[in-house]
Amino acid sequence: KPDVYLAKSGNRIVHLEDGSVVTLLPGAELTIEKSFPASTRVVDLKGDAVFSVAKSRKHPFIVRAEGFSTKVLGTVFKISQSGKKKSVDLYEGKVAVSSPGVPVSFLVPNQKWTNFGIAHTTAVISLKPAKNSANKAPAILSLSFNDVTLKEVVAVLESNYQTRVQYPKEAEDK
Repeated sequence: KPDVYLAKSGNRIVHLEDGSVVTLLPGAELTIEKSFPASTRVVDLKGDAVFSVAKSRKHPFIVRAEGFSTKVLGTVFKISQSGKKKSVDLYEGKVAVSSPGVPVSFLVPNQKWTNFGIAHTTAVISLKPAKNSANKAPAILSLSFNDVTLKEVVAVLESNYQTRVQYPKEAEDK
């Protein structure tokens, strides 16, 4: 049976055999197979956690979350999952986030991956404003939709670009 760690009411710090440290946020559950660490270090996460992954070029570290996965070689990042809304915030290093039906997203520090709570949707957001920019809000660096209704696409565009999009009502479910 795998080892299962739960954070009930407060944070729980889990030290893994490879030197990685996982801080489980309240309500999170981390599952680790007995074979860990193998040639590929894989853990399963439900809920939110901050990872400080021990560096290893030969042994990728993969966090399988609910409906997406994050692959790293050694870094510090946070995974958040609230209902259908998923996100990865990167603090150090690089990560690759994959989700079914959309291209893999590669993050560098101070970037965030999110699905805005919509299946087959991904965005990479800069968490710090661009230099020489009057706009202090985070900027969307990439946005991908695959088999998403027009209504959902417009909702994401309107909320992130403070604009209104007019379209024929009969097209909203296309």
